[in-house]
Amino acid sequence: KKDHFLPFQKNRILLPSYYSLINLEDPAIPNKFNVLRSIFLQVSLWLVIAVFSNAYCQLIIPDSTATITKNDSLPHHKNNHEIQVKFDYGGVLDAVEEEGIKKYYGVDIRFGWQQTKSNLYNTLYRAPIFGVGFYGGSFDNNDFGEPNALYGFIDIPFYRSKSRWSWIYWIGLGLAFNFNAYDPDTNPDNGLIGSDKNVYIALTVEGRYQITPHWEAGLGAGFKHFSNGRIQMPNSGINVVPVTFYTAYNFEDTKPIVDKTKIEEF
Repeated sequence: KKDHFLPFQKNRILLPSYYSLINLEDPAIPNKFNVLRSIFLQVSLWLVIAVFSNAYCQLIIPDSTATITKNDSLPHHKNNHEIQVKFDYGGVLDAVEEEGIKKYYGVDIRFGWQQTKSNLYNTLYRAPIFGVGFYGGSFDNNDFGEPNALYGFIDIPFYRSKSRWSWIYWIGLGLAFNFNAYDPDTNPDNGLIGSDKNVYIALTVEGRYQITPHWEAGLGAGFKHFSNGRIQMPNSGINVVPVTFYTAYNFEDTKPIVDKTKIEEF
């Protein structure tokens, strides 16, 4: 069995050292449980890194344009709710293209909610949007399958202009499935992914324009990564950096406004 993986040992891209912490394959546990356990640990690790790194940056460099305020102009409902649709295209990296993936396109359908109450958290993170999403993509090559994913996400604004423009970054983490995994007999041309279930990681920066109180559209660039933490080889992973097109419908007609005054020191 090891002989089948020797070509991939030679050409494999080195992965971060934290994978050694989550490569907990136990021969006594069925292989599918090893895969799911590794994916769960990867998602948990990335969540911790994302939350704490962002919180640290916010505390070290506080936003001097925001404050804790009671905004009487906010609607009486506790949350805003919206449906988002995103389209990805292109961005196939050279290392991935060499393995047979020439094209990439995908779509995300997401449901998000945004708290309207004024508190320290919403002020520091400029009224973020939380939500869940469903992803579907294609590499236009049946050797790799047509992946789907279920994931959670957070949209965090980092700049709001006085006009209708805003700039945000969003992070998505979840479980991807429906890959055609590598098999030495039935699918030897897939040299990137050795399992049909993988971790889904997405990071995107977008500019968004408020067309009407309900409708918003935008354009951005992102990064998407699929891998399984070396539970099943090969596991070079699939990485793409697509252009993203975004549109959203807000069921309420008002979004929270963060006043431009200084945050009090802790």
